[in-house]
Amino acid sequence: MKLHPTPESPTLVMHDMASLRETSGQPVIKLGFGQSPFPPPAAVIKALQENAHRHDYAPVAGIPALRAAVAEHHRRHDGLNCTEKEILISAGSKALLYAAMAAFQEVSVIIPAPAWVSYAPQAKLIGHEVVSLPRMAGKGWKILPEDISRAAALCGAGREKLLVFNAPGNPDGICYTEDELRALADAARKEDIIVISDEIYGRLHFEDAHISIARFYPEKTVVTSGLSKWGGAGGWRLGTAVVPDTLTGLRAAMNGILSEIISCAPTPIQAAALTAYEDSAEMQDALARRRAILKELAEYCHETLVAAGIGCTRAEGGFYAFVDFMPLQEAFARRGIENSYALCEILLQETGVALLAGQAFGMAPDYLSARLAFVDFDGAAALEAAKTETVDRVFVRKYCTKTCDGIAAIKTWLENIS
Repeated sequence: MKLHPTPESPTLVMHDMASLRETSGQPVIKLGFGQSPFPPPAAVIKALQENAHRHDYAPVAGIPALRAAVAEHHRRHDGLNCTEKEILISAGSKALLYAAMAAFQEVSVIIPAPAWVSYAPQAKLIGHEVVSLPRMAGKGWKILPEDISRAAALCGAGREKLLVFNAPGNPDGICYTEDELRALADAARKEDIIVISDEIYGRLHFEDAHISIARFYPEKTVVTSGLSKWGGAGGWRLGTAVVPDTLTGLRAAMNGILSEIISCAPTPIQAAALTAYEDSAEMQDALARRRAILKELAEYCHETLVAAGIGCTRAEGGFYAFVDFMPLQEAFARRGIENSYALCEILLQETGVALLAGQAFGMAPDYLSARLAFVDFDGAAALEAAKTETVDRVFVRKYCTKTCDGIAAIKTWLENIS
């Protein structure tokens, strides 16, 4: 049989490895799997309970009321001049990203690396050309306008071009300024590139100041998002996409693909999502507490690991930091550690801390790096405590103890190696 060589997502593999270690009675701190530690807000859970009886199929593009609410959400928070008809709802943003790529018969997909682990496999599964656009520590792990132009020149002749853009970033928490986004938008416009902007972490910008690149390149930007990260509802599988009227053909093709592989997002989930997108005082308060906790953890992570002699991004949103172990490359080489998978495996064995190797995000095997997801704590308890307690370093050590212990264990491990 000739099959597509599609291994299981590295994120899920690492999660399974850590869970197996835990099941066997060995201590483990799971900083490799990117799942929100926070539960959905109580009002959203109640809405799901009240709509659990609904068993009807919804329209492929989503329930009209939810599409309207999502459009209003993007108008209010992102300044996007979008309408209900430009919104697609599906079972997770992953399906929408896949549908956007699969809509093209032949396209070059430009993917900045490090990048979320599923972008490149999705493109390759469809049969598209993947053009890697390296992001470097010396550039603050950001892409520059000239990088886009250089990547465009590497795309196959006659092919349309897609750029997958992600901010706040996975695996690094990196965000871009308004001026940086304007410059990137100008470069994409010059090269006639369609941008798929994955903004699933947008509402988790620590200062509630997320800026969408679609503001500066509205005619050819598709914005994907959903409830998984800011809503704490990863397993509910509710994704959204803004596909502008200037890309009507793409939207129609995506809708057709989704009709064949998804049918619709679960109707009770869509009904519950209406409550999440109402932007009530409860939702805004819950989001503010989530941001405060994650910001303090991000600062602790950055300060602790930089003090240990390695690089670590200063996340501005989401719940990841990208850890650069290359300053200690020689010390690792003396222990026979020469690639990021080996590094993460030995780290797990010797400290019980699980990270996800940079190689899974498109980094070269010998570039020693990893993603750290600072999420292994009781999010419900932390959120409740944040109603009455100041979120500071003392707070995260008290309520996010396991995550803080994991970061401290990495620092001690590094000090012993160096």
